[in-house]
Amino acid sequence: MSLLVSQSLARFAAAVALGVLCGSAASACAASATQSAAVDSSVESSVELPGIGASPDQVLDAYLTAFKNNDCETAAKLGSSTFRIGNGELCGDVRVDSIDRTPHPAVSGDDVTYAVTLHLSQGTVDGTVPEGPVTWFYALHRQADGSWKITGGGSGP
Repeated sequence: MSLLVSQSLARFAAAVALGVLCGSAASACAASATQSAAVDSSVESSVELPGIGASPDQVLDAYLTAFKNNDCETAAKLGSSTFRIGNGELCGDVRVDSIDRTPHPAVSGDDVTYAVTLHLSQGTVDGTVPEGPVTWFYALHRQADGSWKITGGGSGP
């Protein structure tokens, strides 16, 4: 495994650990869940959902487009049950101006992790994700039916 892949996976593991900790800190997670009211909930456009044979790149690109357009209903369909506010999901909690995605994800079997730079005009109300450029890692996992779902995300250590 290359050093870059190792570092990406280590960062993602730390982000997942933060999500697990959030699960035990109910008041912090509850505050995070209520932040969506601070972001305009209007949807600029919707995104066509990728088919079951779509690549992880296609799934993440569809998610990022929905996320940028504040189409959280579509974005949620591209994530697993674990990918929610407090465990990597930011849709509805921040306002996105633009997104830069690295072309080469870290791949380990049925798991793929991407580093993405989110350029935010509004961070989370509680300040845990600030306004400005933020590096965010998205993890996707191949499901039993062969489709890819986003399973977690975070800023890493």
